[in-house]
Amino acid sequence: MSLSVEKKITTSRELRRNYKILGMDPQLIQNDLGFTEQMLLDTLNVTSSTTGVNIWKLRDYMNDKIKEQGKKPAPYSILKYNIRHRYKKTW
Repeated sequence: MSLSVEKKITTSRELRRNYKILGMDPQLIQNDLGFTEQMLLDTLNVTSSTTGVNIWKLRDYMNDKIKEQGKKPAPYSILKYNIRHRYKKTW
């Protein structure tokens, strides 16, 4: 995912905000997405070790699960429309 440093910081902040709203056990998230603990941390922090696919996968997963809880996900300023990264839903 090709983002500027500023956009990575913003995206990470927005992902972590929704992670907090979700309030799920990280192990459940990892199992549902096929992530390791490090992959989840790298994706939440938008490090150079993560991929665009994982970022979108986590974003979509959290949005779905937050809505299932009857809550509203916090909005994203950058991750609005996924037109490039395709993946198979595993949840």
